[in-house]
Amino acid sequence: MAEYAFNSPVTNQTKYQVCSITKTFTAVLILQLIKQGKIDLNKKIINYLPDYKGGRRP
Repeated sequence: MAEYAFNSPVTNQTKYQVCSITKTFTAVLILQLIKQGKIDLNKKIINYLPDYKGGRRP
């Protein structure tokens, strides 16, 4: 049920609130990339995102 109180079914247009769960998804995907040897946590983010402007640069 999409809306239990209104007895409305779930459809392909049903929207869900995902809130902070996306942080968990992102972390799992990053760990999978590390396991596959595609990224290294010891490297700076600009190695993977050269146009990244956030944070400090030496």
